Amino acid sequence: MRETFNRQSKAFISYKFLLLSIFALALTAFSQTSEKCFRGTVKDSADAVIIGAEIVLKNAKGKTIDRAETDNSGEFALNCFERGEYVLSIFKEGMSPIVKNLSYGKESLQISDIVLETQAVSETVTVVIEPEFVSSTSETATKTATALRDVPQSVEIVNRRLLDSQAVFSLKDALNNVTAVSVAQGEGRRDQFFIRGFSAINDQFVDGIRDDALYYRDLSNIEQVEVIKGPTAVLFGRGSSGGIINRVTKKPNVFERIGSAEVNFGSYGLKRGMFDFGQPIVQDKLAFRFVGSYEKAGSFRHFYFQDRYNIAPSIAWKPTEKTDITFQFEYLNNRRLPDRGIPSLQDRPANVPIGSYYGFPELDEITSKVNSQAIRFEHQINDFWTIRNVFRRIGYDTSFDSTFPNGVCLLQPNNSCTTSIPNNVAVTDSRLRLRRLEYYARDVQENYFNQTEAVGIINTFGIQHTILAGVELGWQDKDAIFFRNGSASPVTLFNPILTRPTNNGIATADNNFKGQIFGVYFQDQIAFNKNWKALIGVRYDRFKQELDDFLPANIDLGRTDKEWSPRIGLVYQPSDWLSFYGSYTRSFQPSGENLSLAANNVELGPELTRNYEAGAKATFQPFRLNATLAVFRLERNNIKTTDPQNPARLLLVGEQRTDGIELTVSGSPFRKLNVYAGYALLDARITKSNNVSAGVLLQGKLAQLTPRNSGNLWLTYQLPKQFTLGFGGYARSKIFTSTNNLVTLPGYARFDASLSWRSENHYEIAFNLKNIFNRKYYETAHNDLQITPGSPVNGSITLRYRW
Repeated sequence: MRETFNRQSKAFISYKFLLLSIFALALTAFSQTSEKCFRGTVKDSADAVIIGAEIVLKNAKGKTIDRAETDNSGEFALNCFERGEYVLSIFKEGMSPIVKNLSYGKESLQISDIVLETQAVSETVTVVIEPEFVSSTSETATKTATALRDVPQSVEIVNRRLLDSQAVFSLKDALNNVTAVSVAQGEGRRDQFFIRGFSAINDQFVDGIRDDALYYRDLSNIEQVEVIKGPTAVLFGRGSSGGIINRVTKKPNVFERIGSAEVNFGSYGLKRGMFDFGQPIVQDKLAFRFVGSYEKAGSFRHFYFQDRYNIAPSIAWKPTEKTDITFQFEYLNNRRLPDRGIPSLQDRPANVPIGSYYGFPELDEITSKVNSQAIRFEHQINDFWTIRNVFRRIGYDTSFDSTFPNGVCLLQPNNSCTTSIPNNVAVTDSRLRLRRLEYYARDVQENYFNQTEAVGIINTFGIQHTILAGVELGWQDKDAIFFRNGSASPVTLFNPILTRPTNNGIATADNNFKGQIFGVYFQDQIAFNKNWKALIGVRYDRFKQELDDFLPANIDLGRTDKEWSPRIGLVYQPSDWLSFYGSYTRSFQPSGENLSLAANNVELGPELTRNYEAGAKATFQPFRLNATLAVFRLERNNIKTTDPQNPARLLLVGEQRTDGIELTVSGSPFRKLNVYAGYALLDARITKSNNVSAGVLLQGKLAQLTPRNSGNLWLTYQLPKQFTLGFGGYARSKIFTSTNNLVTLPGYARFDASLSWRSENHYEIAFNLKNIFNRKYYETAHNDLQITPGSPVNGSITLRYRW
């Protein structure tokens, strides 16, 4: 093994210096907002929106709780706050200020219309409380605070209230709430998902910055998770065939004290603690926030363990009324057993005990250490223009040692083992053996990204334009070493004797990858009138890829890709509660997308993905129910396939397509009832391919791990005496473990429930039960040989205090 993993060329050091210099010269910031609960609109008597009105919320003691400004739609949003008495003040230059008392009771926010008198014109302000699980605006979809009804693309947001209600600690469980997203095993070493039938392994972001390393994320410092469906290269660069997953972090508030602490105890030895404390240091000027968590857990899977902790301190500084600076640091340390699941037998999961483990627990382990630093700065130049910038560095150090199933064989009298197993052989047959392999990998990766953006509002001939112009510079450096020569003795399917694997210690891969990213993008959100809106954008990317290969038999590789990524969408809103939209987006997937190159792909151009989408978004009043319907066709072309004349060569001739329908519903249709639900119908298949897997031509086969039908539901109902009852679940039809469609995981429906009680003085206790009917099911897989069973009935209890 190489002695060090921190080789950095002069070019790398110079590039980091350049990024730091750019940050110093352009100290302005992309700032994702925290969770909002209360929203309002300011309009004049002619029903025209008022832009730039200042909103200040104070408690009964006169302490500022939050403040905001109305955006280009005349709308504003306030953070979630406790029940009680408040004072809302509205200011606008040239207008008389107004002060209004608010009463936020147990059921809803009580407020009448507010009228600002100025030069004989009346301005009306209306404030409403959003239902528990509704988030009506997104920072990610357009990089501006845009109402979802104005975005011509499917967007889903899982907010903190939904995460807490379901006692969710993992990204996998969070995304069970999102339609058209399916989870993959990821070799038991990483979060991995499919969106609309396409792998999103490289499409994770944090606060709009790429976070593409292979590890499991922690959610303690996350305010909400946003999923943008379809290609998003127009703002985020390469990748995103099916969409992106963006985690929005918690940030300090200079106006308000923030605080909560909780402990969780549950099945299989779950012990978890989390605290979240924020406090203004100088009121309205300087604040800090400190989030931390520790988790120790087991599983129904034999030998499994997890031991992780996460800390995330941050500081917010507001030197002037129009300037905001945020400093963030986060460190995650995670140790766990890599779980590769159980094997398949005769085209189905082997009917062995679901806890069966076939690795070597004394050797197998994942260790992930992730540290992140970010500086954000935003300055409002005037009522119409804002300049912002973010610089983020993320360092990853992951090691992975895994012994895993590699197929079942039938022991012969001569002690050979054949994979040809007759259908009449029972799983209990003593001649069945499970082959095993082992490998070790270590990745050390650093990401440096800098985004500088300008956002402005321009009115031309009665048409309003919200302009976004940005530049992104990035540097990614990854050291990777891989030993895949390990093997272990075959074992029986029942009561296996787990022997230590052997490895000859010769690296099968040893390289350093450097990626340089330059992107420039422009977007125009056009409001022609009250009914018609458009979204037009384009991004140019230059992605330089270099691979230094340290194996004597290999050569260094490199290529540079230059691509344009457009997006165009149109929105028609015949009324305030209904929107129709249509859009077209495109993205590209270069050979070095996953920070690696090979001799057979270095000369090949990017694969291309196109999305055609139409849909409707509605808000049904007085039911406070939001619904989105999307119909789409997603096509990926130029997919790399094997040359039939030369198996060592690849050709850009493959095609994959997904036709789909998505329906999501969230809100509070009846008093005390909250709902979050969705359904997806997907036809995802390979339409053109030369590839053959296990003797099967892949052309015409269905996409891996993508169900035709899937749905999710979560309901909560407020009972008397501060009790809340929750019920819901997740269901899907059958899926195939790989694109050869030889092994099937049956469909299933799993149901969960919760019961919680919250006192008047901020204490809360919650009990969550998952898979309440103890359904046996198989959740996902890595391939035909490694299948992950679902957990039987399990529960947890949460004790929480908020202040």
